Amino acid sequence: MSKYEPLTTFLQQANHRNLRLSFAEIEKILGFPLPASKQYPAWWSNSATNNTMTTAWLAAGYKTGQVDVAEEKVTFHSEAQPESAPPTRGPIPRSPLFGSMKGTTFVMPGVDLTAPTLDSDWLRKYETYDSADVIAQHEVAKIVSDPKLNVSDRIRALNDLGVPRAEIARLLGKRYQHVRNVLVAEEQKVRTSA
Repeated sequence: MSKYEPLTTFLQQANHRNLRLSFAEIEKILGFPLPASKQYPAWWSNSATNNTMTTAWLAAGYKTGQVDVAEEKVTFHSEAQPESAPPTRGPIPRSPLFGSMKGTTFVMPGVDLTAPTLDSDWLRKYETYDSADVIAQHEVAKIVSDPKLNVSDRIRALNDLGVPRAEIARLLGKRYQHVRNVLVAEEQKVRTSA
């Protein structure tokens, strides 16, 4: 039997209430003075290997908190809920709308979702998707990947197809300013030769 057993009994009889006790009240419950190490907040920690008194309040289902060594007070918080406390809630239930869209999307027969597609970002910028757009997209892909053309030639060729400057910059991985400079220089060359 531990000499701190009276504290365990007192806390068990407290019926899971949070208690704020002074060090003097604890000494009165125990019947002897607390050790000098009571002046250190670490002595009141909830580590079971801390000291034998710690095991006394842990055995009663309490933990210490709000330790004030200057005022010599400590609060014992119950780990268990009193019987009158409402039960804890379980997991949050799902909304009735969860899964409501299931089965509303269908894939047409013969469509392979894993097949590579043309660069649809470029096609999306145009309102009509007729065969001329697909041909233009194919021409754009040929120009972008042609190893015989340098960057400036690619910029000029894409511009001749009517591709916007920002799109040319994105397709070639260049800055917009680079594309603009090439096209403006080309326009100036045409003006001076005319």
